Amino acid sequence: MARPDISPLAANGSDPAVAIAVSASWMARAVRKGKQLSGLAPLVATVIALAALMTSLAQLRQSRQTLKEQSIADVMHQSSQILMWAAEDPEAYAYFERDIFSREGRDQRTLEDLARADRKTRMRVQVACETIADFFEATYDQRQSFSPHDWYGWWTYMLDVYDESPVLREYFRRRGPWYDIGPALETASRVMAARRTPQRIAVRAD
Repeated sequence: MARPDISPLAANGSDPAVAIAVSASWMARAVRKGKQLSGLAPLVATVIALAALMTSLAQLRQSRQTLKEQSIADVMHQSSQILMWAAEDPEAYAYFERDIFSREGRDQRTLEDLARADRKTRMRVQVACETIADFFEATYDQRQSFSPHDWYGWWTYMLDVYDESPVLREYFRRRGPWYDIGPALETASRVMAARRTPQRIAVRAD
């Protein structure tokens, strides 16, 4: 069966005037629909732009999180490398941390001890100073990657090592221009010393 013709001309007979009127009506509808769609175009463009912005922000957050995780992983790796060296060379590491398990909890090497040591030992300690100082500097540069709680732990660790090691303090003083963390450690160390002094005086006075 042939499909019926439902065009405007077929629906209204063969009268030319009627056909023209119907065609004009369809064209008017098409124009109105086009105007409606053109009015929606800015809204559609805005929605697309917002979607692209949200995607970019999500990617940026992911990139920042990945960078933070990588920075923390680098710090942990460097720390483990230093601890492995300390286990292999305890004589040199004795210049950096006191022996907390000794009878008096001290057994700390001094600058005088290092001056009396042989040249090979002095160079081992100097290289260790540079390695630890570089690690401190790298960790300090990545401080924004840590949570406040985690950063407090790392900062306290570095400050304790700095306070316990006359050799490391002397290295930072001699190589100060190489590092940004040196002045920060020195300032924090003086503040802590000032806070401890009144407490010690009070204990002695009692």
